[in-house]
Amino acid sequence: MMGMTAWSGSAAAGLLLFLLLAGTRVQTGSAGSIRLTECPADAPEATFSWTNDGDYLYVEGDGSCVTLPDIYNGVDNPPLTYHTVDGDESDTETGIWLLTKHLYMRPGTTLLLHDDLGCTELRIASSSTNALHLNTFGGYISILNTKVTSWSVSNKEPDAGAYDGSNPRSYMSAVSEMTHPSDTCDGAADDDAGEARLDIINSDVGYLGYQAAESYGLTYKVRGYCTDESNPEVFDRVNVRGDIRFSDIHHNWFGQYSYGHQDGLWEYNTMRNSGYYGFDPHDDSDNLRIHNNIVYENGNHGIIASKRCNDVSIQNNVVFDNALHGIMLHRSSDNGIIRNNTVTGSGSACIAIFESFGIEISDNVCTDNEEGIRLSMGSSYNKIFDNQVIDTAGRSLWLYLGSDEIIASAATDGMCTGNLFQNNYLDGASIGVKFSETRDNMLIGNTMVGVEESLIDDSDGLLWSDNEVEDDFEIGIETTCLSSESDFDQISAGGSNPSEC
Repeated sequence: MMGMTAWSGSAAAGLLLFLLLAGTRVQTGSAGSIRLTECPADAPEATFSWTNDGDYLYVEGDGSCVTLPDIYNGVDNPPLTYHTVDGDESDTETGIWLLTKHLYMRPGTTLLLHDDLGCTELRIASSSTNALHLNTFGGYISILNTKVTSWSVSNKEPDAGAYDGSNPRSYMSAVSEMTHPSDTCDGAADDDAGEARLDIINSDVGYLGYQAAESYGLTYKVRGYCTDESNPEVFDRVNVRGDIRFSDIHHNWFGQYSYGHQDGLWEYNTMRNSGYYGFDPHDDSDNLRIHNNIVYENGNHGIIASKRCNDVSIQNNVVFDNALHGIMLHRSSDNGIIRNNTVTGSGSACIAIFESFGIEISDNVCTDNEEGIRLSMGSSYNKIFDNQVIDTAGRSLWLYLGSDEIIASAATDGMCTGNLFQNNYLDGASIGVKFSETRDNMLIGNTMVGVEESLIDDSDGLLWSDNEVEDDFEIGIETTCLSSESDFDQISAGGSNPSEC
């Protein structure tokens, strides 16, 4: 893994703990590990049906439960073949399966992909002209101690896909949907499937997905949110769910994508080498715990929660060498916690907050990122404290107005307001603090060393107090008045003489 040799202290200890835990096989009897260890003896019998073209196999029967051997033995001309490790067909059961048709689990059904239930690896046949889909629609898929991957039959290896996600590639999804009489707008639900769940425990999931709706690779989706966004209450009526734990998620187009997810526990995973995002909980994916993961070399942000993803907890992760932000909360992803993460080598910000509110950002270590901690688009009333921002190419702490459309009513005029920056350690940056078009923010008790200068512009009501700076500290303040409690003597020594508000 790139960059590991640079880790030290708590980051190295956290990595060691991660590796020790991730190397432990999850036992089927472990409390809290999985929801179902085997198909219940009294489960109703599943039924199987094909679409007229023979391309889609449906597994049906509310309460029914199947394994891949059950499907293989229960279907004429099953869409499964035994495979050898090398990718050849086998006449005998090997635990490695090739899926050659779309497989849809219908509402109320369960599919168990467990190593001790006959599946050590599932290969989903894949080509740019025939991307297959493994889906649960209002049902449950459990993946335990198993590998799931796309598979190029001609090349006898996983389907690498296109670098930009343009080529179709096989994928997996869990989809929830429930109709409601008040929803008549475009995009409203038209089927009563109920809630879907997909759990991935101690498994390897990779080389899935491409750039198309619900096809990103590993997708959790609630259907029924209208295109005019007039029925947000749909996410109160139905959710999609699932845990991802102790697993290696890699080389998907999106490492993980969710829309309307609720209560996920995503911990002790590696999330790596995604074509685009790593972890990507999206619209109304709430109360998620993204903890103790290693997230690296993803083609955009490492971890992003976007659009009304409330109460998301992002803690104890090691995040490095992602193309843009290491960690981001975006558009009304409020009341989250970003704590005790180590973020290194981001192509943009270590941590970025965009039009979001009430977030605690604490005890993080940001090293060798293009930018440090960045707030924009009216992000307000956030608390940023006890962080270390070290060797930043641009700005250690950066607040600015932004130019995108303001959507959240709490953002008002788009000025970042009432944010507290306290006891942060800034070491090495071209600009230590850069505030532009902000209001009533507080910088208290921060330490700045190796910082060339700080710049404050059009940011009335700023409180600057008890900050430790070097003797050659420089600060430029323009069109800004400061709180009366500010340390005017220190600011004057830095070369500026702002007025008191």
